[in-house]
Amino acid sequence: MRADPKYKEKKAAYDKVYGQVHRDRIRQRQREYYWMKKYGLTPEDVYNLLEKQSCCCEICGLPIYAFDKGLCVDHNHETGEVRGLLCSNCNSGLGMFKDNINIMENAIEYLERSNHASG
Repeated sequence: MRADPKYKEKKAAYDKVYGQVHRDRIRQRQREYYWMKKYGLTPEDVYNLLEKQSCCCEICGLPIYAFDKGLCVDHNHETGEVRGLLCSNCNSGLGMFKDNINIMENAIEYLERSNHASG
């Protein structure tokens, strides 16, 4: 029995259609694989975090459905310990401040001073 010479073309066409039809399922599996590989989190672990946080960003409190990409897994860069789920803005903000509490406190004081001066 000989292999179909157009097998590769047919397989590529099938994979393309499958990818389009099942895009959400494929993305979810990729997310779950990433969570496990990078943070050691199972889908149940992420669900439990979401439930604990009422499906909201731990910092700003906005609900998960307010974000196109959902929430980010926030972790301590030194220990790797998962701290919670944040929206991309809050997660990026922590990253920009290098998780440094002193710098963040200085930023808060700065905002308080500037709000008092303008108000």
